[in-house]
Amino acid sequence: MNRPNFFIVGAPKCGTTALSVYLGQHPQVFFCSPKEPYFFATDFPRHRVAENLDDYLALFARATPEHRAIGEGSAGYLYSETAVPRILEFDSQAKLIVLLRNPIDLAYSMHGQACFDGDEDEHDFPTAWNLQSERECGHQIPGTCRQVKLLLYKKLASLGEQVARLFQVVPRQQVKVIALPELIATPRQVYDDVCEFLEIPSDGRTDFAPVNEAKRHRFRALGRFARQPPQLLLRGMSTVKRALRIQRLGLIDRFLVVKRRRPVLAADFRARLADEFREDVAKLSDVLQRDFRSWLRVD
Repeated sequence: MNRPNFFIVGAPKCGTTALSVYLGQHPQVFFCSPKEPYFFATDFPRHRVAENLDDYLALFARATPEHRAIGEGSAGYLYSETAVPRILEFDSQAKLIVLLRNPIDLAYSMHGQACFDGDEDEHDFPTAWNLQSERECGHQIPGTCRQVKLLLYKKLASLGEQVARLFQVVPRQQVKVIALPELIATPRQVYDDVCEFLEIPSDGRTDFAPVNEAKRHRFRALGRFARQPPQLLLRGMSTVKRALRIQRLGLIDRFLVVKRRRPVLAADFRARLADEFREDVAKLSDVLQRDFRSWLRVD
């Protein structure tokens, strides 16, 4: 049975979807559908699309001998406390790809994603940020929230802590780290470097169009239903998609979703967040031996 040998483990809103799309079109790469099965993140039970190993491996059944790199891209694996150790139990030689981003922008973007997915009901980011302590204690959690960790924006965006934890268990030669600005500025170089990391030849790709841009629902209630349908309906949708060999039915994108430009964060609030993340960014810089302090400039 085909088994994945590489994983894009996060972080979310850092270009993981774009890189998955680019790699998924390489003739020697197979990406499972859905892109984010979350199988190894047992602390995200409502995100997991397979509950046992056989069902998980079935997601890779269509890979062929031509696919030298077989992977998935569950962007919450880096944040998860269980995923990476379980991946290593599954395959001690697995290759992991990590994408990083300014934590302020990451936290703000994840708030927008949580609102879009129906996990968050407070659409004002500063207000949602101030609710983190209460929510961690189990208070003021939206009834539609799948996992309270999604609302703990500081922890979610503390990439220094997460990367340090990753390197406690994974040899560095098995990890490829990419900063989102690099992917944006030099996508072909980053892509070719990833191909080399995965030990496949570059296919000469030159098209690196933006993927997974900010978006909102035209109608919040209908959008929430579409993102979190009842389990019986969800199983039916999955059956249809598998039968038609497509990842998405397309209705949401065509009718319910529109692109949006989020308001710029107020300078005083951005400065506050810079102070909140200063220690973690210093840790990230130390762990990776790269200077990320410019991420915290607010001018």
